[in-house]
Amino acid sequence: MAIDIKPGDPKNIVRASSGRVIPVAIFGSSDLNVTAVNPRTIRLNGVDVALVGKSDNSLCRQTDINDDGYEDLVCDVHTTGFKVGEGEFRIILKAATYHGESLKGEDRIKIVGN
Repeated sequence: MAIDIKPGDPKNIVRASSGRVIPVAIFGSSDLNVTAVNPRTIRLNGVDVALVGKSDNSLCRQTDINDDGYEDLVCDVHTTGFKVGEGEFRIILKAATYHGESLKGEDRIKIVGN
């Protein structure tokens, strides 16, 4: 599965003390219909997607961000959950479809101080 941390930002820089969420895109393709991905199973290095309100809805949306004709799934993930210091890291996204199929993708980020 192809993913992109901070879509549109090739440097993937995250501030260590930002305390925010970062967007992560799961790219749809002829092999992956993103409507089949269960957002509640998405973990980025073990960190869950952000949830909003009492309804516990995930902060995910479908859009074709790379203009390839396939819908992509863009979700916000809490940066405060990462247990890493400054530096460059390989980040692994794990998820599952509503039918229980396991999915895995990876990208790199650079964590910097203030």
